[in-house]
Amino acid sequence: MTGGRLLDVLIVDDELPLREELRLFDWEAHGFRLAGEADNGEKALRFCRERAPDVVITDITMPIMDGITLFRRLREEGIASQVILLTCHSEFGYAREALQLGAVEYLVKVEMDDPDIVRALSKAREAHDRQRLLSTKEAEEKRWELAKTLARAGASGKDGQKTELLPMLKRLYGLETPLRLSALHVELKRELRLPGLREVEECLAELEQSGVPLRWAAAGEGIYLLISGTGTRAAEESGPADSGREAEGVIRLADRLEDELSYLNGALRIYAVTAPGPAEIEEETVEQFRLLLEKPVDAFYEPERRIFPGGGDKGKGPGESMAVLDKLAATIPDTERLLVFIREELGKWAFANRIHPAALQGWASHQLRQRRGENGTEGLWDDAAKACAEAGSIDELTAVLLHVLKPAEADKGANRKLRKEIADAQRYIREHLDQSLTLVSVAKQVGLSSHYLSRLFRIESGSSFNDYVTRQRMEKAIGLLQNTTMRVYEVGNAVGIPSYRYFTATFRQYTGMSPTFYKKG
Repeated sequence: MTGGRLLDVLIVDDELPLREELRLFDWEAHGFRLAGEADNGEKALRFCRERAPDVVITDITMPIMDGITLFRRLREEGIASQVILLTCHSEFGYAREALQLGAVEYLVKVEMDDPDIVRALSKAREAHDRQRLLSTKEAEEKRWELAKTLARAGASGKDGQKTELLPMLKRLYGLETPLRLSALHVELKRELRLPGLREVEECLAELEQSGVPLRWAAAGEGIYLLISGTGTRAAEESGPADSGREAEGVIRLADRLEDELSYLNGALRIYAVTAPGPAEIEEETVEQFRLLLEKPVDAFYEPERRIFPGGGDKGKGPGESMAVLDKLAATIPDTERLLVFIREELGKWAFANRIHPAALQGWASHQLRQRRGENGTEGLWDDAAKACAEAGSIDELTAVLLHVLKPAEADKGANRKLRKEIADAQRYIREHLDQSLTLVSVAKQVGLSSHYLSRLFRIESGSSFNDYVTRQRMEKAIGLLQNTTMRVYEVGNAVGIPSYRYFTATFRQYTGMSPTFYKKG
């Protein structure tokens, strides 16, 4: 296999025997992966819009849409897949035309053998790498220039300073108004936020370079602006269905990011915030951008939801929320009654009363500090109060409170039996540390929803799903570093963290030293 990641290949041909023959080719041995098949150009174009394969191997003559038309459409839509043509002798004129348009190679069907395919794929990889090097620098320069303007746009307004955001978007990306804006919000544990966000940004850049129609720029810590231009005519003809497709595209992007970054475990949460409609003038563009920067209140109360409207109901402010919470506290003075309320009513009550998350987090921390020393050590309560203050969702907050406030007898003894589903989940995690372990994948193994598993895991075990996975991976890594000759990157792969940077950062955060230093002594 050649160096670098596996490149995705799409085969397009209306002849089933030829597609079957190409399936038998040993793609991975040569650095490629068969991503899909299509029997005409129209189906292939839909696939490319969604998946942006690195290489398209397409027949020239096909029904519905031929290979030349497919190639032209790919270039018109900015999909940067490298194209290899399949042709008969009689079609050589078409093949020559496609080579002039930028196809990397053509193969004659009746003469094609494995060495021919390997040579064509080698040319495709060279073209892919060359194009990526040329475009990466340009894309990074655009993102940096836009990020500076976004910072001014987020901070301006009161002093009347002009931001020139809309002209910049038009200039950098050749977009036409109206524009559609949305934002990805990425939440990570505080301790690993910096390396985690670098992983996210590298993944976004790789998707952009792979041909996914993606324009993005950092708009704040863990917030990434996504931009698309509709064009005036398209905007006139657009409607709710277009907004729905836009939202679906953003959700697919979030899903793909989470899939690519599955080694971040449950430490990563991605959701999208969308603008209320297209933006046509500077004031609209800047105002919508500011709305996208705000974390929706509902994101705290609906942790499984993936998309939220910008500028939605903000709920009660922190001050008003605290006043409501103070009244609540007066009605439940003892721990036992508080425990029942938290378990049965807190989430629904806070959501219905539109309590501001920051106020709820502060209230929960205060409740714990008031009861400091009950049912455990003072350190446990201080840690729990801190966890409440940093909780990313109502489920996480509730689980922390329940774990600490539950009666002392429920916590006595290290041999307290876990619920079967949690014990099964822990066993599955320990046995599959070298694989992708996400809430969704583990929940499927034990027959629970990911939402319920996340909440139950913390209540039953006293730690979050992510903390448990990280702890198991780091303990296994320590053993491998102590007892084997494996290199650091090999240990990272063996414990399911293929990113050297993220593995090193996680190991350092867990042990206080780098894996290289740990291995030496």
